[in-house]
Amino acid sequence: MMPDGKDDDSYKRELRATQIELVKLQRELIQSHARVLVIVEGRDGAGKDGTIKRLTEHMSPRETRIFAPGKPSDREQAEWYFQRFVRSFLPAGEFVSSTAPGTTAPASSA
Repeated sequence: MMPDGKDDDSYKRELRATQIELVKLQRELIQSHARVLVIVEGRDGAGKDGTIKRLTEHMSPRETRIFAPGKPSDREQAEWYFQRFVRSFLPAGEFVSSTAPGTTAPASSA
């Protein structure tokens, strides 16, 4: 039984359906030159890295990037939250998933 009360088969079916929809979305983004930035926020050990890995594992690695900022500097702590992510804004047709501050995910391509 999964933590949310779903059995393993139900979880896998929902995950597969979500992955398929994300691949379709990515194809549309590539064709339309649109952009999507997803920020996943949560405490360390909350499962952000595993969630991002499962959601992006079937997406095109050429158009998918994962950005994990380090601990915010004193200056960054005084800025608006989203200013830390400006450097990871993406070119058209690319999908970026980003973990929020304080996480330990490595900055790499999916």
